[in-house]
Amino acid sequence: MPRKSRASLGIVSLVPAERPPPPDDLSAEEAQIWRTTVASMRPDWCTGEVVPLFRAYCLEVCLSERWRRALSGLDVNDRRFASLCRNHRESSKMIATLAGKLRLTPRSNRQPKTLRDVSSRFPKPWQPQEPDDAS
Repeated sequence: MPRKSRASLGIVSLVPAERPPPPDDLSAEEAQIWRTTVASMRPDWCTGEVVPLFRAYCLEVCLSERWRRALSGLDVNDRRFASLCRNHRESSKMIATLAGKLRLTPRSNRQPKTLRDVSSRFPKPWQPQEPDDAS
């Protein structure tokens, strides 16, 4: 993604950003995940370049839920148990990876560093204090 010029950063849009609807070829379950997730993010978050990753995220969430449902009533001695566990684990790993790349997680969706940690302006308890010059 190209860097924005200083002049373009000074321009404020008065038109509110619209949240994109789910693509037509998503299943109903995937489309619901799309709508729920997009609604929880800033309106300008979902731009064109994240759509392919976001589609993969929605698919993985659906697959993970299917693996979970298949595992829910299964006995651990069932021959399918290990395979289903492996599939669910891999799907969960992919969800975590995609969520991080898409900045869906709280940690990856923080404010800029200057706004993030107000406590960094205060001295740490273990740091020596400078004496007041007022005396």
